[in-house]
Amino acid sequence: MIAKYMSCLAFAMILSPLTQGMAQDLSSVEMVFNTPGFSGRSTLTIEDKVIEMIDQAPPRSSIHMAYYEFEQVSVAEALLRASSRGVDVRLILDGNNKRNGKILGSSIDLLLHGSEQFPALSCSEEPCVKFCDGPISFKAGKKHFGGSCHGLVINHNKFILFSELPGAKNVVVQTSANLTHNQLRNYNDLIIFRDDEVLYDGFMQYWKSLLKDDTKLTAFKTLVDRNHVKVYFFPRLIGSDPVLKLLKRVSCQIPGSMVRVSEASFTRKDIAKELQRLSGEGCDVKVIARLDQRVHSPSKGVIKALGADMKILPFKGKLESEKLANTIHTKLMLIDASIDGSPERIPVVLTGSHNLDLFSLKTNDEVLMEVHDRAIFQRYLQFWNQILADAESANIQFVQ
Repeated sequence: MIAKYMSCLAFAMILSPLTQGMAQDLSSVEMVFNTPGFSGRSTLTIEDKVIEMIDQAPPRSSIHMAYYEFEQVSVAEALLRASSRGVDVRLILDGNNKRNGKILGSSIDLLLHGSEQFPALSCSEEPCVKFCDGPISFKAGKKHFGGSCHGLVINHNKFILFSELPGAKNVVVQTSANLTHNQLRNYNDLIIFRDDEVLYDGFMQYWKSLLKDDTKLTAFKTLVDRNHVKVYFFPRLIGSDPVLKLLKRVSCQIPGSMVRVSEASFTRKDIAKELQRLSGEGCDVKVIARLDQRVHSPSKGVIKALGADMKILPFKGKLESEKLANTIHTKLMLIDASIDGSPERIPVVLTGSHNLDLFSLKTNDEVLMEVHDRAIFQRYLQFWNQILADAESANIQFVQ
């Protein structure tokens, strides 16, 4: 029944352009940003919010999580507290996390075996903690590779589903941040949707499909939530690039048109070329990327296409002088321009776990959210502006 409803809803969206009236009120959507600066400082903004929500989950409610990296003991302890008061807690993790279960006192050890204060997780249906192992799963030294659920490389997801919180039900939390120590020094974002049954049910279907640990070459169906939110699920080893398709629908004839990007990994040359086109047509395009030579990001093609429109943060370079303790981990694109020839600018926020690289598109388990809302856009634009202002205030020497 839900699948039939979602199908009808998706068809209705095709007939109802995004420029028409918005049916859903997004005033209750909450955004949280981790803004540690560039001096090596750590901030707990996102982690504290996650723990706060876990601690608020009432008995007989449920928490479903899907994460790439989970090493924060504080979050594991919050989940044990929730489980002990009768919350149904279940997690799907990339297979690489399984090795930490052998480390006494680690986050995974606590989830599997409990602590002195609380027993291990108990849940409605085993396993309470699922470690995915894709078709090319293997170990090399201490590292585990291929721990994806649908894809071939990693389960890169970072979302939480709460069936109930005080004053709200059907809560979806999507973030760019892993639950790791280094993420506390990175710029990340988190967005919360409350009382959204359609969005919650769509994410839950995706979560259950991840639990099956079956490889999928084509995309899990795109979720359309009324006129405000679309959610793209990955990998898409077979299929088109939804970010590229969206950019091709953008034009710059309206004064004030802009695009802002902040990406941890950016190697998709086709997207860079579309941004180059928009810049040439009059859009104000600005891109912040981080240098990560481990994954050849940003790629030479991206750098060549974007030129002066891109600022590259030093990060984990070959030389000690090129390393930067604090950097961006966001996967963010902001568009404020005409879409499909609309007479007014349409604000779009793209965020989630999805980087602008081929791994995110083709081989990883990922989520990309597309949100159309002016107030949400303005909050994210403030966040983007703060990243650049903080870097300039810290006299960061951008990579040429």
